[in-house]
Amino acid sequence: MIRKLKLVLNIVIIIFFSGGNIIAQKNIVAKKDTIIWNDIRFQKYIIHYTDSDAGIFMSLKTYLDQGITTVEKYFGKKFPKSFDVYVYPKRSDMDKAWQKAWGIPGFKSQCWMVASGVADKLDILSPSVWKSEACEHNAEDKTATKDLIAHELVHVYQGQVNPNPDFAGMDDIGWFVEGLAVFVSGQLTKGRIDRAVKAIKMGDYPQELKNAWSGANKYGFSGLLVSYISSKYGKDKITALLDQSTQKGILSVLNVTEKEFLKNWKNWVLKQK
Repeated sequence: MIRKLKLVLNIVIIIFFSGGNIIAQKNIVAKKDTIIWNDIRFQKYIIHYTDSDAGIFMSLKTYLDQGITTVEKYFGKKFPKSFDVYVYPKRSDMDKAWQKAWGIPGFKSQCWMVASGVADKLDILSPSVWKSEACEHNAEDKTATKDLIAHELVHVYQGQVNPNPDFAGMDDIGWFVEGLAVFVSGQLTKGRIDRAVKAIKMGDYPQELKNAWSGANKYGFSGLLVSYISSKYGKDKITALLDQSTQKGILSVLNVTEKEFLKNWKNWVLKQK
């Protein structure tokens, strides 16, 4: 068997900033279809970005730092571990990473998908290409972008304290995983609440929890489910649910049946308006 050898050139450039507190390392690999990353290490995360995003690097760092503050303030604890942040210059690059991470060859992300978070990693499509490669997101909306990154940071935090760090096989409690991120990040906006309430009044609401994170009102429904838990059971109960990975486990901690929980949630939501 004849093997074709590929020339791989590795160059590492290390730069120290602020008395050595920040380390910038550029990994250059001359290999087809390989991204050339600039790696900068901070106390809680390492940002990996390409030269094309050098101009938005500081704004991304600001969003990340704001999001970390939001998450840690809510839970009253620091992130247990550090994590990586990858800023993909193109959707096709992000898709390739997700194909490998999720074991789904040929996976193509939908246009609204611009980020994901698990225990050790936060992926984001560069906001600089959202206008051309994404939908439903506007990089110029600083509040929405900040909240979106905070949303993914909630996933990172939960992944670090959950026995299932990448949430694999947890689709049935997507309402809690996503609803928690919506609630804590600030994405449970008045507009989303109003649309969810209108749907509930029309009888168009999830009859099973597993269906809450779907459809046009998934942010509103799921966020309101977690908001209800916070109001009814308290923040400590939400913290107690972070390590649950099944519907049965969550309902057991809340000591309620699914049917009773949804009924009480619906009544609570309607009383808020």
